[in-house]
Amino acid sequence: MIIWRGWGILVVLFCGLGGGLAGGLSHGNPIAIGFGLAAAAVGVWYMGRWLNQIRPKAAYDVALGYRAQELRRIVEVGAYQFPGLPAPQSVEEAHALAEEQWKYEAEKARGRYFNTHTLFFIPMQYWAVLAGLAALGVIVSGLIGPS
Repeated sequence: MIIWRGWGILVVLFCGLGGGLAGGLSHGNPIAIGFGLAAAAVGVWYMGRWLNQIRPKAAYDVALGYRAQELRRIVEVGAYQFPGLPAPQSVEEAHALAEEQWKYEAEKARGRYFNTHTLFFIPMQYWAVLAGLAALGVIVSGLIGPS
């Protein structure tokens, strides 16, 4: 059973297409299959980085900016209350508590934005390392094996 989240299944697709196309075009030459897997590893790396780190960063930054503005507005109107604590005695204390709350929420929200595309619970971009090692193994076995 294959377990993936988001677009993590693309790892299987990239590696299958890379190795399969290279193997089919070269009539099963292991060196060509290894280079096809290496090309797939490069594709998996860039696609994984884009899906798991580059693209979510913009949305994460926007969400943090909106939340910071919202907390500032709540403090400015005098309605800020840190959950579980008594009301702040001054505006400075309210700003400090709001800043701490924002930092806590930012760290907690990070997991919901980054590395959401996985295969077997491993983020996509890290599968590129495994695919690259597999490609290297196939190339070396093709070079030293019987022909």
